[in-house]
Amino acid sequence: MLDKAKNTSPFNRKAQHEQKSQLILSEAAMLFNTKGTRATRLMDIAARLNLTKTSLYYYVKTKEDLIYRCYLQTLDCLSGFADQAAGASTGKDRLLAFARNYMHYWRDVKLGNQPHIALLAEVPTLKGKHLKDVMGRINTLRSRIGGFIEDGMADGTVDDLNPELAGQSYISMVQWTMAWLEIMGVDKHDFAVEQFEGILSNGLAVGSTYPLQASCAHLPENDAVIGFDKGELCRQKLDAFLRVGTRFFNDKGYKGTSIDEIAEALNATKGAFYYHIKNKEELLLKCFDRTLIMMADKQAEADQKGKSGREKLEIATHTLYAIQTGESGPLMRFTLLNALDQKTRIDILKRTRKISDCFGRFVAEGQRDGSIRKVDAFVAEQMITGAIGGAMPRSYSKKTKSPASDSVEYFAIVFRGIGKK
Repeated sequence: MLDKAKNTSPFNRKAQHEQKSQLILSEAAMLFNTKGTRATRLMDIAARLNLTKTSLYYYVKTKEDLIYRCYLQTLDCLSGFADQAAGASTGKDRLLAFARNYMHYWRDVKLGNQPHIALLAEVPTLKGKHLKDVMGRINTLRSRIGGFIEDGMADGTVDDLNPELAGQSYISMVQWTMAWLEIMGVDKHDFAVEQFEGILSNGLAVGSTYPLQASCAHLPENDAVIGFDKGELCRQKLDAFLRVGTRFFNDKGYKGTSIDEIAEALNATKGAFYYHIKNKEELLLKCFDRTLIMMADKQAEADQKGKSGREKLEIATHTLYAIQTGESGPLMRFTLLNALDQKTRIDILKRTRKISDCFGRFVAEGQRDGSIRKVDAFVAEQMITGAIGGAMPRSYSKKTKSPASDSVEYFAIVFRGIGKK
C-alpha cells in the first residue's frame, strides 16, 4: 500500500513525467490517426494539451521521435494482446482472443478508459534505426500470428491455411476494425465482435467448395501502344507514373517518396513527370483516384460475370488481388488516406465507402440466393475491405507460385474461415 501511495503521490516527479508523457502520446496518436503524421504539427498537440511548444520539447525531441514512440506504444499494446491470447487453449481460440482484445481496446478508448494508440499506417516515414526497430517488431508480431495459425492446424482447430498469407489477411482485417467500429457505435460493439468472430470462424461461403472455379482470376494484361496515337501514348505515360508512384507511396510513405526516384525508375526525366502531374500532392490524389476507379470497374465486371452473390464476391476479390500482384498494380493502401489534406480525404473516404458498400451488396445478394451464410453484411464488407487494403504482394519479398494461388490462400480465411468444418 505504501509503494502504491508513493507512486501516486503528487510529489513523485517520475510518476508525473510518465503520466504527462502518456497524455502526449495518446493525443499525438489520436491526431495521427485522424489527420495523418504529415498534417499533424507539434504545436497542434501542445495546444490541445494547453502546453507551450517549449514545454512539449521537454518530453519530445522531434516529430519523428514522437511518431516512433507512438508506434512503439502500439506495438507494446499489440504484443500484450498476443501474450494474453497465447494463454488460450487452442490455436483457433488464440486467434479469436487476439482480435477480441484489439476490438475491446478501441471500445475502451471510445469510452475514455484507455489511451489512443497509433495505427501502424505510416511506418515508412521513419528512418534509420527507428524504421529498423519498428519493422523488426512488426515482423515478430506477424510471426506470432502465423504461429497461432500453425498451433491451430497442429491441434486440429484451424483448417489447412497458409500461415504467412492467411496471417497477413487476418492482421489487415483486425487492424481495420478501428475504422468501422466507430461507425457502428459503442452500443453495438458486442454485436460487431460476435459477427467478426463468426465470420472469422466459419467464413462467408455456404458449402465446402472453395474457390469456385469461375472465380479464379487471371492477371489483367497491359494495354499495347496503338501505332502513332499520341493521346493513347500520353495516357499510358501518365498511368506509368501513377503505377510506380503508388508502389513508392506504399513502400515508403508520402514523405519518403521522391519524384526523382519515380522518374528514375521509369527512365524518365523530371520534366516529363511535371508535364503530366503538377506536384507530389497531386500525384498522391491521382494514385488514389486510379485505385478507386480500378476497384469500381472490377466490381462492375464481377457483377456482370458472377451468377451468385458469392461468385461475384470471389471474382472481385481475386481479381483485385491479381492486380495488386501484377504489372497493373499495386493498389493504394487505404492506410495512406491520412497523408491527404482533410477535405480531399473526406471526398476519397466517401468513394471508398461506395467500394465497401458494393461488397456488402454482393454479400446481401449471396444471402438471398443461399451462397453466403447469414451474417451482418456491413461487418462482412468491412472485413473484405480491410483484407484487400492490407494485401501486400508476396513477390516484394518472396518467390510466389502464382498470384492466383496466392489469392486463393489469402482469402481462404474470409470465405472458408479458420475453423475445421
